[in-house]
Amino acid sequence: MMGMICVCVISCEKISVGEDSSLIDNVEKAKVKLRISMYTQTPLETVSRRVKVSVKDACTRISYAIFEGENKIKAVNQAIDDDGFGTLSFTLPLGTYQLVVVGHQGLGNATISSPQKITFANNKCTDTFYAYQEFSLTEDTEIDVLLKRAVALFRLVVEDEFPAIVTDMKFYYTGGSSTFDAVSGYGCVNSKQTEYRDVTEKMRQSGGMFDLYTFPHKEKDTLKMIVTALTSSDETYLERTFPTIPVEVNSVTQYAGTFFGSSTDEGDLDLHFEVDTTWVQYSKYHY
Repeated sequence: MMGMICVCVISCEKISVGEDSSLIDNVEKAKVKLRISMYTQTPLETVSRRVKVSVKDACTRISYAIFEGENKIKAVNQAIDDDGFGTLSFTLPLGTYQLVVVGHQGLGNATISSPQKITFANNKCTDTFYAYQEFSLTEDTEIDVLLKRAVALFRLVVEDEFPAIVTDMKFYYTGGSSTFDAVSGYGCVNSKQTEYRDVTEKMRQSGGMFDLYTFPHKEKDTLKMIVTALTSSDETYLERTFPTIPVEVNSVTQYAGTFFGSSTDEGDLDLHFEVDTTWVQYSKYHY
């Protein structure tokens, strides 16, 4: 676990006086210090090992929320440029609380409405990590918070050259979720997710790679993905459908092949596994 310097609150949501029990002056209180750490887990033959990762290497934003029953009594957001990113200190009355921490790479702060409902700016899902735990505060306390990955990753590798007329790639996918439940560790709504990716000049020469994230509804789930190559006038140049993509929490599913040229029948996909140094499982398909 990495130690970090305590910091003051960087940015806070407004919580009404009636909801914030820390504003009551006539009760006994204690200090809480949170320290964020995280790991990735990689299979090595038959033995899994944990690899420590700095939170700054994986997240650009962290959101914290403290609940007492159904009441949210404290909410704090940190950005990677804030001093002391990944640590937090505050004071609460003695009692039992629920802690939710969400780290991600999105452009806006996560909104933690409840431990079971966490949403993100513009409903965009990025690489996301979380922790949920209950703690009893009886004295000054330091809590080591271990973040783990919440998402599955679909990766499309286009191995052939992009036609000059293609300027963007559109990804429309269903089966996953853009809203997260930190108690269950899974997605909690049926989302229709859409992402656009620019086609760069480098891709026109050597192909490209595109990553899409989602919160599966269970440990192993499936997505339906429609990938559309678009022209500068937003017209469809070519569209491909991947009807049943297997995805898994903390795992990468990769489809690689010639997107613009001929391809094999989807029923003849070649499945094998290989180790990835960041994600727990790496599934590779050819289309």
